[in-house]
Amino acid sequence: AANTVTNNSNAVQVNNNLTITQGQLILNATNANSVIGNDLVLQSAGTLTHNVNFAVSGRSLNVRGDWTNNGGVYTPGSGRVFFDGSTAQNINGTASTNFGLVTISNATGVTLGINTNVTGGTGALNFVNGLINTGSNILALNATSTITGAAAGRYVNGNLSLGIATGNTNRIFDVGSSGGYAPITLNFTNVSTSGDVLAFTTAGDHAQINSSTINESLSVNRTWTMANTGVSFVSANASFVFPAANIDAGANANTFIVAQYSAGWSYPTVSGRTATSTSVSGLT
Repeated sequence: AANTVTNNSNAVQVNNNLTITQGQLILNATNANSVIGNDLVLQSAGTLTHNVNFAVSGRSLNVRGDWTNNGGVYTPGSGRVFFDGSTAQNINGTASTNFGLVTISNATGVTLGINTNVTGGTGALNFVNGLINTGSNILALNATSTITGAAAGRYVNGNLSLGIATGNTNRIFDVGSSGGYAPITLNFTNVSTSGDVLAFTTAGDHAQINSSTINESLSVNRTWTMANTGVSFVSANASFVFPAANIDAGANANTFIVAQYSAGWSYPTVSGRTATSTSVSGLT
């Protein structure tokens, strides 16, 4: 028969792998961080409940190997999971995990082998060091969840989906590629129907740049891609930040424009420029 194990006094300390095959493990102890020294595997009949309130106790669940969810139940509560291994880590399995709070503190990065959700609210995803590499998978945050700590060397390398709430909504997509950190800020006006926006960026010119008015020899070698699922809004402003290394030699950032491709080119109104960013207004 399946059992429930509740640790109230002393945090779980496992030097190697922890596999929850069946039953439930409830994390309550706040005397120290709970540490899984290698892989954490949650099988289909297993449940992991994380009741430690990180904001109150400062205690976390630290996983230093892979996180594998093969159909089990993870209840995050107000607990924060730190991925702080010294070698590359993976989030994978046969079922997506819905994390509450996550911190990435691994210089070699964390790679998604499956779509992954983070839903813990303000500061739900925190970067200390390293990238989240999504590959073809998607990292999704709901409309109330935000990212902190992103910067060069600390961002989502791949597909990031953010929920967009109704009203006037500002969202920062902390994305980049192997060529560096290149975030997008979207400021929506009068969102009447909520939904999601997916964004990613790649180094290099757009495949259709030759048919645009941009001089490919005097441009930013960077492409951003966004896809709207269900969001209805009046207009939006956008700011695109790029690494200085992406700028062609001889290009003048004070003359940069943004070109939008959707079965043809359009050119939104430029509203601001810096040495490493260009902003536009009136997107619909």
